[in-house]
Amino acid sequence: MDTTPRKTQATPKTSPNPVSSAFSAIKAKRLQLDHLLTRYDVRKISPTEIDSFVEDMAKAGQPVNAEMLMLASFGKSFLDHLAQVTGQPYNASVQVDMIDVAKGQRDVAARAKSHTEDWDQFLRFLHVLEDRSDNFMTATPS
Repeated sequence: MDTTPRKTQATPKTSPNPVSSAFSAIKAKRLQLDHLLTRYDVRKISPTEIDSFVEDMAKAGQPVNAEMLMLASFGKSFLDHLAQVTGQPYNASVQVDMIDVAKGQRDVAARAKSHTEDWDQFLRFLHVLEDRSDNFMTATPS
């Protein structure tokens, strides 16, 4: 019997692939955001719901960019401030079609020969939210 001491090879430690982990985290955040989008309908949403929607999206990882700020400007918090400044009351529970509202604002800007790019970008954002919600609902079995 051979009693010569032998070097034992250490079992290599397998660490999670950082790229794979990053993609998994991104996919999980996207899934969380898509699920969240099904709770709100940009075609039928009130100022109160817009505040909740913006807050929930930010918590889910949606960057607070120009489009998010434009959406927030139709929320209760901003409209409350505007009502105080102008003295014009509004009803925070009335639901509107944000896509129609944005199209109307774009049309006003176009008639005034003003830039419409911001409204065009906002409309694309709203359509993406609507499409992602529709696609998630279609792909997810009930």
